[in-house]
Formats: sequence, C-alpha cells, structure tokens
Amino acid sequence: MAIKPGKCPFVDGTPNCPPYTEKDCIEVLKVYDQCAAEELLGGSIPAPVPIPPGSTCTCSVVPGSAVCFFAGFGDFNPPYYRPVKVVNRVGITGEIRDVNGNLVTTYTTTLQALTQAFMWAPLGTLVQCQILDVGDCECGVVTDPVTGNQLIWSQIKVCKEIQVKALVKLLVPS
Repeated sequence: MAIKPGKCPFVDGTPNCPPYTEKDCIEVLKVYDQCAAEELLGGSIPAPVPIPPGSTCTCSVVPGSAVCFFAGFGDFNPPYYRPVKVVNRVGITGEIRDVNGNLVTTYTTTLQALTQAFMWAPLGTLVQCQILDVGDCECGVVTDPVTGNQLIWSQIKVCKEIQVKALVKLLVPS
C-alpha cells in the first residue's frame, strides 16, 4: 500500500496509520530559546578639524558592516538559564557641512556594544546572532564640557535575533 503524505485517517475515532518499514536517525538543530531585541548603539570621536557653529551632520551605515556575534556565556542560574553575551557592531560614515552647504569634514567610525540576554542555554548549546534591521543614523557635534574639545557623536538602532541551538539526533519511523 502506498503511503500518502498528510495526517493518518481516523477509524472509530483512532488514527489508523500504516506501519512503518524502518527507522531513520536524523540530525537536526533544535532551538532551545530565541529572542529579538532592539539596541541603541552610540559613540563619539574627536572632531578632526574645527567645526563652525550651525554646521549639520549626516551619516549612514557602511554597507555590509552590521554584524552581531556570540561573545560568551555567564554563570548558570539553575537549572539551565544563563546570560548569553553578544556583540553588536555597525560601521558608520558621515559628513559635516557648514551653514552654506560647504563640506567641513568626513568621518568613519564603528559603533559597537556588548549586550546580554537571559536565555535557556544548557551545556552543549551554541548561539546564533543575526542583525534583522538597522535604523536611521543620527549624528551631531557637541563640545566636551571638561576639555572644550569638539566631538562628533553618532547613534543608530539595531534589531537583532538571538537563537540558542543544539544539534540533536532523532529516531523517526519511515
């Protein structure tokens, strides 16, 4: 009798499945836990040249630079929960123009942060982190109140997904 895909037919309220002919062992990645989170990355760099008052700053993401990667586990909180640490990193390029629209300077910097999520992560699991989306870049110029030096600040939001996985073996009838 040929086996048709789908649910087994019911006979008198009980599934009537054909007998399997063998058992196969397959390996699959089991997802133990997952989360999505939004992070605000920010930072500042010294202005390379004096920036005149009223100047405007624009910035954008360097294509292909947004990454998220696993940085380690924290201590267990029994039974299997523990902090999962990840690094978020985005390359930024920007320019500053004076009130007349003349280019004052350009800059490139990397915004990054180490963050953590409390997740179900038993021994033997691995972590996968992926940037899902990157928001609009914002930037500006401020003066450090202590040193008086001008700083160019930049910030951007990233949305990421973290998954805790393990390779498991399943014995399935076929």
